[in-house]
Amino acid sequence: MVFIDELDAIGKSHNSSRLYDGNDGQEQTLNQLLSEINGFSAVP
Repeated sequence: MVFIDELDAIGKSHNSSRLYDGNDGQEQTLNQLLSEINGFSAVP
């Protein structure tokens, strides 16, 4: 069993002076995590 708390904190930009909104890293991390979870199968 995997518990994920505060998933939105993963990959957040700590530098607010960047020219972009910093969501790219967060979205990539979330997409990768969801892809990995999708590969799990039920244990009989």
